[in-house]
Amino acid sequence: TAIAAVLTGRPVAEVTGRPLASADWVGEPVILHFWATWCPVCREQLGVIAEARQRHRDAPLRVVGIAIHRRADLERFLAERPLDYPVVLGDPDAIALARRLGNHLEGLPFLVLFDRDGRRVFARLGPLAVEELDEQLGRLPAGGAAGARRSAG
Repeated sequence: TAIAAVLTGRPVAEVTGRPLASADWVGEPVILHFWATWCPVCREQLGVIAEARQRHRDAPLRVVGIAIHRRADLERFLAERPLDYPVVLGDPDAIALARRLGNHLEGLPFLVLFDRDGRRVFARLGPLAVEELDEQLGRLPAGGAAGARRSAG
């Protein structure tokens, strides 16, 4: 599934109200992270994503959080624990998107990695260790999140 096809069809805005356009991500790997503030494993995954982004800071990598939650609770959470990537408020369309991307159980957290061509290359329902996310990022072609730091092997 190409990410542009997945995310087009209706305008999407961050919780802050800023428009979010998947066209801006053309040519870059993207992580979609479906999560909720009430989910302890989801909150742990925020740290995993932050650490992986730090390890791959010299390579292009977009992250978009899709929070399945009430707006007021999400805004309060983000005020206390800001994230350095866009977060959109999940709705029934977001749940349907997660299902189309392979989350047939509709559980959280759910992470999907797209390569720079917009192809889904990895999906995981449940916890994910930073080493495993690093490994997946390292499998992306040169110019992706791994860039020159791609692991040999």
